[in-house]
Amino acid sequence: MVKSERDETTGLYPAYTFGYHGQRSAHLHRFIRGIGGVLADIRCSRQSAQPGWSEGDLVAMFKQHYLRLPQLGNENYKGGEIKIAAPTAGITIVKTLLECSPVVLLCQCQHLEGCHRNVVGHLLIEAGCRVTEFKLGSMYFEQDPAESKNKLIGYLEERKRQMEAAPEPVAQTKLF
Repeated sequence: MVKSERDETTGLYPAYTFGYHGQRSAHLHRFIRGIGGVLADIRCSRQSAQPGWSEGDLVAMFKQHYLRLPQLGNENYKGGEIKIAAPTAGITIVKTLLECSPVVLLCQCQHLEGCHRNVVGHLLIEAGCRVTEFKLGSMYFEQDPAESKNKLIGYLEERKRQMEAAPEPVAQTKLF
């Protein structure tokens, strides 16, 4: 099983932000299983018009690896300026989770720009966490699961090499 590595300085696993619009939940499930992670749902609304992404569907699929985290939801998700519900409490919960496993922060928005997960990602970086925007793509999941897992392992190994070659650790933690 692939497991994202802890940061040597902080001892925390990485966090990933993810917007599910146009994606399939089964693909994200494979990724989270592969890294030994937890799905943290940071949406204020528990329902989705897109099949497979409502809270009941996610609980059924992810079981104990699903966590509803409305503290990091956008109270103004229907429109207006982004307002994170309880940022301090939410960041504390995520940092506690990151002591044990990687965390994928789930939102509906397709694009990071203008989405509240961008704000949450920056709050986590300010709190000393490593954060990456994760995109599902055919490079991971277009073939059978065993081959997809091997491609994912290769991708993660390449990213690790790139991060190790980066001149300054701060550049590694930039979300965008």
